[in-house]
Amino acid sequence: MEERQPALVIVDLQTGSAGGFALSHDMDATDRLGSIPVLMLLDREQDAWLARQAGADSFMVKPVEAGTIAARVRELLAR
Repeated sequence: MEERQPALVIVDLQTGSAGGFALSHDMDATDRLGSIPVLMLLDREQDAWLARQAGADSFMVKPVEAGTIAARVRELLAR
């Protein structure tokens, strides 16, 4: 991400060994990556607190339809 800075990142809370929580938190703590909007996908509504603590800009509870994700992405990019 540091080489090719994306406009937005969609991450699943359960991504990789450290999870989407750690990735979002690390991005938020990095000057260069902290401004990239993060949309976090959650397994349950109760994980919203984790998403907020990690610095995610938005979250959605799975399953989520592609059109709904696309609308949220457009919303985040328009900010």
